[in-house]
Amino acid sequence: MPIVVDGNIEGKISRCLCKIFKKHQTNDDSKAKGVVNIHLRRNTGCSFGIGLTGGTDQSKPPSITFLRPGSVAHVSDQLRVGERLKLVNGIAIDNLTHKQVMALLRNSGNYVYLQVEYNLDDNGINIACSKKFSKSSEITDFKQPSNTRLAYADIRLIKENNRIGLTLRGGAYGPDRKKSRPLTIMNIRTGSPAHREKRLRIGDRILGINGAEVFNATLAAAQKLLFEAVNTVVLTVEYYINIIDTTYRKNDHFCVKIEKGFSLDIGIELICEIDHTNQTTYAFFIDHLVPASAADRCGALFPGDQIIAINGCRLDFIPFSDVNRLLQTPLPSIYLEIIPANQIRAKQFLPLKKVCIINDCSLDTLKYRKQTSGDVYQQSIALSSQTVSYCFDLLKSTNR
Repeated sequence: MPIVVDGNIEGKISRCLCKIFKKHQTNDDSKAKGVVNIHLRRNTGCSFGIGLTGGTDQSKPPSITFLRPGSVAHVSDQLRVGERLKLVNGIAIDNLTHKQVMALLRNSGNYVYLQVEYNLDDNGINIACSKKFSKSSEITDFKQPSNTRLAYADIRLIKENNRIGLTLRGGAYGPDRKKSRPLTIMNIRTGSPAHREKRLRIGDRILGINGAEVFNATLAAAQKLLFEAVNTVVLTVEYYINIIDTTYRKNDHFCVKIEKGFSLDIGIELICEIDHTNQTTYAFFIDHLVPASAADRCGALFPGDQIIAINGCRLDFIPFSDVNRLLQTPLPSIYLEIIPANQIRAKQFLPLKKVCIINDCSLDTLKYRKQTSGDVYQQSIALSSQTVSYCFDLLKSTNR
């Protein structure tokens, strides 16, 4: 039998849904909005590569839903999916249908001027709170994530087609300090110089460009500095390092689990000690953590720590040339079993001689050193791999 809904109940449901919709719309409208002006140039016969939805006929504002890979819009590093289009060549499009908006883009010639609106409280910008920026701009509603500390690194990028592959948002907002946000990395284009560098993360803050401080600069000023830089860009980046409870380092050993990505760097330089006295054995110690790398950001590793196993594979009889392959495993996560430096008796090492080697991934530094006592050689290799996040679990000493 068909279900008959009482008219009063149906009306109540309809009114309830309307209230929910209006509340959601009001909350969205109350969010702080930022605006960025963008100029794009295309070749004759090519499209800009922007996919849009929305218009008066679709009951939602025109928004970017797609950027065709390799298109002018994609490689410009100025647009993001989800942002709202406000102006096309100076024409407001709030009262235009979807078809009319697309016609404006198609008929704009080889140049188009766009004004795009975005939420200033997007997740990436919301978590980004530079102490320098906050202090100078009197921002008090953004807080540093708990159990983290700030760190800084200078990262050098070589431009390609006058781009580095970063999409920035935020920046100073004139007299309205409530809209001021740190200049924040919101997107890293795949295959770009920033992507290949393997140390930048979405949510990192840009404090300087080629030595010029930009934590009080507008987004337009920062983009101009990036565009006008010749060949090379040096970014001063602020990022977070996790603060870990140090009680785990009182154990004989512990395990660090690193969730891998396909384009991020571990950034560990290892010292390999080889002993040929009875049976050839190897011992690997952390010599240095590359700033802004995953190993540096995780906060669980320190120079002097010994890595005794990777993904359950003991390193006692594995030569240093094979350790890099273990770290570059296609598995989704890497487990490093560590003996803390404070559990290892102090050893004397001779100075290192540095030699540069080029491999398929990056320019690694291979360091050789030899003790005066004949059979014991000490070698060091800068290991690179790909990581996103980490967590660690304490291992019971009885398992060893």
